[in-house]
Amino acid sequence: MKITWTIAIILGWILLIGPGSIDGRFNPVVTPAEITDIQLDPQDSRWVIISGSSTKLRATCYPRRLDWYKGERGGEDVSIEWDWRAPAWREDGLFEFSEWRVRAVPAEIMRDKTFADIIHQCRLFGIDYPWLTRSRFWN
Repeated sequence: MKITWTIAIILGWILLIGPGSIDGRFNPVVTPAEITDIQLDPQDSRWVIISGSSTKLRATCYPRRLDWYKGERGGEDVSIEWDWRAPAWREDGLFEFSEWRVRAVPAEIMRDKTFADIIHQCRLFGIDYPWLTRSRFWN
């Protein structure tokens, strides 16, 4: 009887937190990004243009979106706009990105006061997981 309650509590906790967050925490799709360049957008000074790299660890996952925030992870934050053009399917391994736009001005805010998660749809044996996997991407 005690084991049944323990299992029920653990399963409830997993469903409450979300399997995608747990999946991404213990088996991330990508490594945290290294941003190598941050420039003010010459056409719109409300945006910065970033370049960098990351490593994709799981080839069977397709990027769905980025969630980018101004603030500190685990603290108060505000969602900010970003533009990465069309997401690309990549095999596992190192990938570089360039000319992604993030609305985080001045540029110092981008490096020190933002964080991002990347959300993927992963597959196993050709079947989509019933959840989206969230991995830390920046900060």
